Amino acid sequence: MLEALGLSSRAEAVYQAMLDYPDHGIGQLAAATGLAPGQVHDCLDELARLMLVRASSEHPGQV
Repeated sequence: MLEALGLSSRAEAVYQAMLDYPDHGIGQLAAATGLAPGQVHDCLDELARLMLVRASSEHPGQV
């Protein structure tokens, strides 16, 4: 669905998991998507470059 924006399938899976489980951290997102935590970090970087996520100003260290 989001490939038109240039999003990888892994990043799309992380994005969908974030929508489904908004309180999940990196480890939980990794478990939900079947990715390694480092891969989730890479996907978050990809999502941030496309301005689909941003760092939380209210909760430092969260998106």
